[in-house]
Amino acid sequence: MLVLALLKYSWPFHINLKDPLILDIPKCPACFGENLCPQFLKGNIVLTNWTRVTLLSKLFNAKNTYYGRFQGSPIILKKLAHDYELDKLDKTLCQILQKSNGCENVGTNIRMATHLWMNHAQLPNLDYHKIKANTPEEIETFQCVKSQDLLDFLLKRTFVYHLKHEHFLFTAFTNPEPLIAMAFPADEDWPFPKYYGACGRFSVFEDVGNSLYDYISSPWIKRARLTLQILQMALKFTFNDPIGLYLTDWNLDNFAVTENLQVKLIDLENIILVNRTLIKDTKAPGWNVEHHSVAFGCETRDCFSYSVEDVCTHYISDHNVFGACYGVVKPFLLKDMPQDIKVTYPLLERLALECAWPSTPGGRLEAARQLIELLKLI
Repeated sequence: MLVLALLKYSWPFHINLKDPLILDIPKCPACFGENLCPQFLKGNIVLTNWTRVTLLSKLFNAKNTYYGRFQGSPIILKKLAHDYELDKLDKTLCQILQKSNGCENVGTNIRMATHLWMNHAQLPNLDYHKIKANTPEEIETFQCVKSQDLLDFLLKRTFVYHLKHEHFLFTAFTNPEPLIAMAFPADEDWPFPKYYGACGRFSVFEDVGNSLYDYISSPWIKRARLTLQILQMALKFTFNDPIGLYLTDWNLDNFAVTENLQVKLIDLENIILVNRTLIKDTKAPGWNVEHHSVAFGCETRDCFSYSVEDVCTHYISDHNVFGACYGVVKPFLLKDMPQDIKVTYPLLERLALECAWPSTPGGRLEAARQLIELLKLI
């Protein structure tokens, strides 16, 4: 019996990326896109490590992340969810549309949803009201969306990848990571992996390198260079105009480092988008008062929390700098500061602490700026 079970889950021995059923192409347009399908079907995208072995992936690759090569470069292929999560989403799409006769064809259902949720007032785009009302609670990206402008911006940025509205909708409900990568591309100096596109339920990203976690025992000078980039990243996200990006998971494993020591954020799922122009135009009470993150709900300094409402309603929040300094810089990258560095740069250690837990409200952003200037000198 065991032998039969093993045969069932290990045949074929290798995952065949030229098989439309493996790629879930028949489920499109309830998928992440179709621009890379010709490359998959021609065999130009191949898996390279143990994740290509069917049985090993079934047993140990629950996150559905695969490693391969495309155009001579290392890539990561993501299904962006567990299998059970994708199955649940398929059923949810049927429930949203009140399909009492089951879900015979998820592609048909996503087409119906798209047709029902179109906003024809200005452009034939998806209606942000419908997106907001039906987005799963665990999806943070659209929690601050309060106008059609932001959604239209994202839709426009995805056109170059030939993304249909149905693809956009399915991706938004599953994992908006590709939408962020398309809207803020690596070739425009965003610290994200290059996004190649998708076929069926496989999305393809650049394989950046090793986790930032692997560098916490590196020489201090190297860690200082990485710190500089983390802080610059936090400020770039915060002050980007007109859309601010707020990362809610400052975990070391969400960052990777290239061979030439460039830091990139590789998990784009936990990013809240904020329309800063709308906040400025609305001028709600307190909109122009800098929001100071205080780890709401944390009785000690051993946890990281945040207020979505505060991030959504303030023109500027120090949330990103708090996450960077408290979650990455202070405890890991700038730990064990050498004595000669302390002597040469006596303010460095104090600024790192001030960046994580400022002595006065508003001091965090200034501490981050001063840290950046000092680190440039090292």
